[in-house]
Amino acid sequence: MRIMSNDNLNILILCNRPTKNSQAATVFDHLDAFQKYSTHNIFELSTIHSIPSRVKLDRFDVIVIHYTLGIGFEHYLNSKTKSIISTSNALKVVFIQDEYRVINDVTQSLIDIGADIVFTCVPEGEIEKVYLPDKLPKLTVINNLCGYVPEHPDTTPTPLIKDRPIDVGYRSRKMPYWLGTLGVEKWRIVDDFKEHAKDLDLVLDLSYEESDRIYGDRWPKFLASCKAVLGVESGSSVFDFTGDIQHNVEEYMAKHPNAEFEEVFQKFLKNEEGKIKLNQISPRAFETAALKTLMVLYEGDYSNILIPWKHYVPLKKDFSNFDEVIEVLNTPSKAQKIVDAAYQDLIIEKTYSYERFISLFDNVLIREFNRRDFKLNPDSYTQNSYKFDLYTSIDYLGRYMLSSILQKMLLNSPPIRKLVFNLWFSLPINFQKRLRPYVRIINK
Repeated sequence: MRIMSNDNLNILILCNRPTKNSQAATVFDHLDAFQKYSTHNIFELSTIHSIPSRVKLDRFDVIVIHYTLGIGFEHYLNSKTKSIISTSNALKVVFIQDEYRVINDVTQSLIDIGADIVFTCVPEGEIEKVYLPDKLPKLTVINNLCGYVPEHPDTTPTPLIKDRPIDVGYRSRKMPYWLGTLGVEKWRIVDDFKEHAKDLDLVLDLSYEESDRIYGDRWPKFLASCKAVLGVESGSSVFDFTGDIQHNVEEYMAKHPNAEFEEVFQKFLKNEEGKIKLNQISPRAFETAALKTLMVLYEGDYSNILIPWKHYVPLKKDFSNFDEVIEVLNTPSKAQKIVDAAYQDLIIEKTYSYERFISLFDNVLIREFNRRDFKLNPDSYTQNSYKFDLYTSIDYLGRYMLSSILQKMLLNSPPIRKLVFNLWFSLPINFQKRLRPYVRIINK
């Protein structure tokens, strides 16, 4: 029997919900949107490695693996868990981000669990280069953005551009060389902008140091205190199907820690650069527009959403139009006009809202559920029966309590959190990789 748009599916969201103030707000917005806007019954299970012993996956109509569980990595979903998922009669949906990594392992994992639908950030024209039809012939691939308009902008005051204390702000992290030119741009823009602005009377707050990262309520306050923020396209310009590129670059950097990007590029990346296009708009663009802050962005496509000189000030990557950019920064009326247009088109119009995204998600599920002749589960969980099975799973409770204690000790206090992350990023990359599976115990 076909289900209709007003029929409710019971959907399990399998995820790795991050600790408060440990990740960008867009991760929480994305997870929360399912419960907030879906017309279906949403159940969430935040776990890694394994499924709680009493929770039965075959009591759901749909299983969604969220992008916070990297499906291609054993330390997120082990083989036993994938096998349990594969035996379920539910429709299987996967959200994937950072799709430039270990693509062959991701593909095999999709085959192993019997995935039906993937929501991808890969642009339409590039999808079949990543999700090969001959290997995944029954997979439905849906393009979506990696984030949408934030759900909580109205709580932060947004002064006029002229009244803000910081002229230009920016936060990023020093992305590894194996992500290619696009990854390196995310932090090089800081050094280049500082160099070009060194003789100007500008208040800059730009950093790519991990210790300077800003999370939680402090992030929108920072954006709202800036007249302008820098930005680049999200994504990677190198796709690593086997993981060998990452391995080879990291091994080389361990032996040559002071190697410049150009040297590494010539040795390992030049034949891989730009083969698949993943350039896209970052959720940060929506955050910035919502807080009425001017975007100064490297020239790019930005998923064909942002229009240069209407929604943002385009900065050439060689900084040849730097004076033109500064002229806008020094003319509040010009900057305010661009800010107001971005706010109207990106925020007020609601084209890129989480509510509309979840509407797409719901419609895709109904369509694919019917097309593939799935049936509603007659023994589906209720919210109460699910919670009973979840919280009477001794294995889950033990992990939950341990992770809660570790989170309070290591992540809840900003000074301690900063110390922990400084210590982590001071470790050699190879040592981080060996430790990472054990560090995951902090996650619930």
